[in-house]
Amino acid sequence: MFGFLSGGGCGDDYRRLYAVSCQRQWTQLGRLSAIFHGYESVFLRCLATDLGVVAKPATYSPKCCQLRSRCDGQAFSQELDDFCAAFTLLLASIKWQDDVADRRSLLGRTALKVYQRRIQSAYRYFGELDADFESHIHNILRRHSEVENRRVEEVALAEFQRATSQGFAYVFRLFAESVLKRTDVAQQMESMGGDLGAAIIAFDCAVDWRSDARSGDFNPLRSAAAANDSLRRAELHLAGMGWTLWQFAPHAELSLTIIRANLERVARRRRWDLANNRDSRLQPWREKAKLGRAWNFATMQAVYRRGDCDCFCPGEACDADCCTGCASCPCELCCCDCYSQKTERPNKLPPSGKVMGNYVGKEGVVTAPLKPSGMVVIDGREMPAISEDGLLIEAGVTVSVVAQNAFGIVVRSQAGNQLASQ
Repeated sequence: MFGFLSGGGCGDDYRRLYAVSCQRQWTQLGRLSAIFHGYESVFLRCLATDLGVVAKPATYSPKCCQLRSRCDGQAFSQELDDFCAAFTLLLASIKWQDDVADRRSLLGRTALKVYQRRIQSAYRYFGELDADFESHIHNILRRHSEVENRRVEEVALAEFQRATSQGFAYVFRLFAESVLKRTDVAQQMESMGGDLGAAIIAFDCAVDWRSDARSGDFNPLRSAAAANDSLRRAELHLAGMGWTLWQFAPHAELSLTIIRANLERVARRRRWDLANNRDSRLQPWREKAKLGRAWNFATMQAVYRRGDCDCFCPGEACDADCCTGCASCPCELCCCDCYSQKTERPNKLPPSGKVMGNYVGKEGVVTAPLKPSGMVVIDGREMPAISEDGLLIEAGVTVSVVAQNAFGIVVRSQAGNQLASQ
């Protein structure tokens, strides 16, 4: 499993859809492909389910496919399966190419060779949706590489984010037009994809800047303060993604929950970094690799059959079976499930007041300009905000909260109120 938009802790509906996505992927691409099963493709499947393109899996459907060729209670859509599998291969191939270019990775070269035909098939699939797909993606990758190769220059984070943001925006638009059959929401989906791509880069740069500095890999960030600002950017992009989805599909409960969970994860990471002033590890599989755990087919199959808990807590990650649970932390962020476990986990989006407290009527100060979204500090807590009228509000301006939802607060400039009263 790899990617950014994890659905850990989002309830059993997510886990069932994760199992569907995993099972459909390795059925098409082979069982070893479960290693690079992507969270972003699972998110698209969840969104398609929320929007009624495919039915939800039955409640008796398994929450881990356990590498079986058939799972009862699942609803399939060949069009959705093809898109998600091709999207996963596209993302995996780009990552492998990047690893080969940066570190001459033997694993990357091997994976590109083993999956060469399937990667070509994925490009052909997208080529049927858009004849210019391959050239468009190659141009995006070229622009990204050009920025990375400018090592002697100072590169702004926004410039480094641009290519990835454009790539995700392009694919999300194709998804809206080809799978959802909703040209009316293509622009909103494009905006969501752009925010997701930008959030991924901002988060990765913030998490890896110390290790990149030691290894000599490219990273536009040079300090802990810049890393903290990058995490704040990731929060903003995720909040923007959630606001966009909320506007055109407020009933997309599971998809909104996934975005909210990741927004909380990034915010938690930023608070932890500020409190501890050091780098933490959010990816326990790296710790497993350091311990010499061999990720061959037998190990992967054993992990899937018993259930594996991937904890994304700030600081030292715990790792345990889903049957025993995480003894050292309260997060319950598990990707798989045991058949013996019968308890159901809710997947409803928490009320905004429960998530962040009730801030309606309170005053705060803008710390990152609202264009129309930015950051506002209220009662010592910095959180994503959006201006009520969509206009720019500069940093330092006092604002009042007029509404809130699970992704942040809606504010009104007090300077605007004073002008209106005069």
